[in-house]
Amino acid sequence: MAEGPVAGTFFTRVDCPLCEAAWAALEQAGVSARLRRKDIASDGELTRRYGWRIPVVALAGGNEFDIALEDQLVACLSALSADVAPS
Repeated sequence: MAEGPVAGTFFTRVDCPLCEAAWAALEQAGVSARLRRKDIASDGELTRRYGWRIPVVALAGGNEFDIALEDQLVACLSALSADVAPS
């Protein structure tokens, strides 16, 4: 499992099947522990920003991935894995 400091935020909302499927993929890849979950419904600005784009992973470096799209999920997993790869 990839552990270390929090690498970013997983933006979600309650009762979002795509979000749950994406979170399961992140857990299976062993990187979910490096993300904090944030329900966008609790913040009007986040709701305006992400709206129907969720699930979105925003990494600390500024990259954002709309991980409901398979290619974006793969890119996100690659970025999270590279962040913890040995030098």
